[in-house]
Amino acid sequence: MNDREAEKLLELGEKYARKVLLKDRERQLDNMYHLVASDGNITLVPGTWENDIQKQIILAVVRDIAKKIKCRAVLFTGEGWTVSREVPATEWHKKREAGKWYPPPSQDPERKEVVNIIAADTLGAKALILQMVRDKPGGRLISLVETARLDNASGQMIDGFIQPQE
Repeated sequence: MNDREAEKLLELGEKYARKVLLKDRERQLDNMYHLVASDGNITLVPGTWENDIQKQIILAVVRDIAKKIKCRAVLFTGEGWTVSREVPATEWHKKREAGKWYPPPSQDPERKEVVNIIAADTLGAKALILQMVRDKPGGRLISLVETARLDNASGQMIDGFIQPQE
């Protein structure tokens, strides 16, 4: 992956999140796509959803825009929930865990509120996860703390956006 471009996109996403949430004191960070066209022009696409059906519709619309502009790089920035689970120690433990049901992260009592920042280009994708720290549960946001940086990211938020370049 072109580390310079990926890192620039991740930095842009982090600056956007910190400005909106910590400097401007907005109550939430709306989902935002930055689509970089093959000619270098940038298209901003906001996308807020309230359920999975709306989410799939918005993702389809953004993928369509990406296709039309011959998207060469994409940045997604948005809030979400995450839950940490222990990695099973052995294959036997993995099989035993495979059948367990867990609630979705948004409903799990052990959830953590995060900002997801994911950047992709023609060579791969990277992600940065920032935990949202509040002064009390449901209170004022006081900090964004890096909890993970991934070099091989994937998922529905960015898969299918990058178009082959001529």
